[in-house]
Amino acid sequence: MDGVTVGGYVGYNYRIDQVVLGLEGDANGDNAKGSSSVLGSLNYDTGINWGFSVRARLGLVVDERALLYVTGGPSWVNTDVDTNLGIGVADVANFKSGDESTEFGWVLGAGAGYAITEHLSMKAEYLHGWYGDANLDLFEVDNGVNTTKYVLKQNLQTNVVRVGLACHFGGF
Repeated sequence: MDGVTVGGYVGYNYRIDQVVLGLEGDANGDNAKGSSSVLGSLNYDTGINWGFSVRARLGLVVDERALLYVTGGPSWVNTDVDTNLGIGVADVANFKSGDESTEFGWVLGAGAGYAITEHLSMKAEYLHGWYGDANLDLFEVDNGVNTTKYVLKQNLQTNVVRVGLACHFGGF
């Protein structure tokens, strides 16, 4: 999947000499999408809709304006699957297509920040997320006697590179 993430974050940093300890939470809207097929005729699209995380940060002040840091903590993403059926099951009674799920995982990353002014900074960071196996129903058919589900199992991981601007209340 490829896409763009737009969001916001809020956090708190505490500086002890050249070391910065922090806590940050972020919420993001995503449009990451990917397409694939199974059984030769069942096309499906997967996507990530939103995500958020709460992360600790440990940083080192390089000079009075630059910060290098590592960050990590719990994270959640909402993922979905939509099918484009070409196998003739759409006319079966009680047919359901597609699914969505919110998955819990962990995110770990590193970044750098730079103070532009006393109250404004910018950052760039890379985050890798692990969410385990996400099981999404491609489609489900209930003929009144049996219910058959066709499930997409994906080992969900994310790789995010992002840049941001921050407004600091109280200065550095």
